[in-house]
Amino acid sequence: MDRRLDERFEAHLDVRIIELATGDCAEGVLTDISKSGVCVITSHQFVANAIVRMEVADSALYGCVAYCNGDEPWFRMGIELIQVLLGGTDMANLLSALLLEVLPETPGLVGSSS
Repeated sequence: MDRRLDERFEAHLDVRIIELATGDCAEGVLTDISKSGVCVITSHQFVANAIVRMEVADSALYGCVAYCNGDEPWFRMGIELIQVLLGGTDMANLLSALLLEVLPETPGLVGSSS
């Protein structure tokens, strides 16, 4: 049963996740984006409320881990976005367009009110 209230927009973006407090990092896949944040599948279990940086191509997305569920070898993690720093590549432009469509109020996006 899907408990999420917001519509999910499917994605498949390779991402590197770094927990800022500990430096722990892992590779993963950003699988969807919604108004409440992003979902990432990874092999590392991050703790709820951890602040993380996600690197996608030449862009960085900062967020707070809302949950991290699952069992080894895979964990599904929900992350509420806090700030976005976009690069200049075609991938960054695609990411920007997708985030503007779904999360237009996220700080760091051109066109956001923040």
